[in-house]
Amino acid sequence: MKGVGKIVILIVVAVIIVFFIGFIPPKVQVSKIKGELEDLNNQFSETEKELEFEKEIAGITKDLALMYIEVDSKNYGNAEEMAKKIYKKMEEFNSGIENEKVKEKIAQILSRRDRTISLLATGDPEAKKEIKEQLVIFIR
Repeated sequence: MKGVGKIVILIVVAVIIVFFIGFIPPKVQVSKIKGELEDLNNQFSETEKELEFEKEIAGITKDLALMYIEVDSKNYGNAEEMAKKIYKKMEEFNSGIENEKVKEKIAQILSRRDRTISLLATGDPEAKKEIKEQLVIFIR
């Protein structure tokens, strides 16, 4: 009976070992999936930042276009108020971005801010040309 007992014990030990070995592949797979999930979360965060950036660009473009329409309609007072808000928005946006091309465009436009606001305050028709040039700078 001693030989049969040893065989039974070996079989039980083998079953236990096989049972625990069965946990290894799922554990490795879970670890791999966690890594992939982390990568996807990083990609999602980057995409979210890019979309937010593009949303801001689109908003500024829209605002410049609306300001141009106001000037074209000779609503210089409305356009002046819009200009002040747009330039403030551009300053805030420009301080937080890393895209050098966009930073340069905004800096170009902001360098013309005082002249533009002055033209709008006096109702000078030259303001239309000035705002159009700024819009072109920004969307180019």
